[in-house]
Amino acid sequence: MGTSAGIFMLIAGLIATYFSLTGLVLVLIGAFLGFTSTSTLVDSAKTELESISKQFGIGLK
Repeated sequence: MGTSAGIFMLIAGLIATYFSLTGLVLVLIGAFLGFTSTSTLVDSAKTELESISKQFGIGLK
């Protein structure tokens, strides 16, 4: 749900930027919401869990 809302905000921000530069705020917020995710990797051989957070689509451990 958050990804869809973020992409929608990104597109709305691009359209709003045509009329006003304050639309860039929507673009930045939309990009953050649209491309940020969290996931967990499970290594059953080593019995380890690894949490990964991706801000703007860039993976950070």
